[in-house]
Amino acid sequence: MIKTLFLMRHADALPTERGKKDIDRKLSIEGIIEAKKNIKKIFTREEKLNYILVSTAKRTLMTQACFDQNIPIKVLPELYLAGVSTLLEMVNAIPPSVDTACVIAHNPGLSQFVHYFTGQMIEMPTASIVKIVFDYDDWNCVVAGRGVIII
Repeated sequence: MIKTLFLMRHADALPTERGKKDIDRKLSIEGIIEAKKNIKKIFTREEKLNYILVSTAKRTLMTQACFDQNIPIKVLPELYLAGVSTLLEMVNAIPPSVDTACVIAHNPGLSQFVHYFTGQMIEMPTASIVKIVFDYDDWNCVVAGRGVIII
């Protein structure tokens, strides 16, 4: 069975407001439009998600809200500004019954994670989505250098 992982960087966010924290930044209007457009372009009837992992940052939660609300989500504080090892730990913990998952998080971690899986350096601008497939039955088996970028 093939496992499909989508990595999505949050959409364009507003600057940090005075006295607020980075984690509280909201999406800009342009970011909401950009996220909806990219999600609609990638996720068609043939490309269905089973599961979404999302950071606790306001901008990632707002990006996730642009998806079909019937998709199970898991909000993980560990994904906020996560590096490769944390991202791998979260992906390895996806239930084996899930065939297609999406992680909505932040750069530079996501770009580094793509490189970890595929050996390819890809810049991930806001609201970008990368699809990686793995020829495994269990997310726990997903390791470095074993993914293939599709988009």
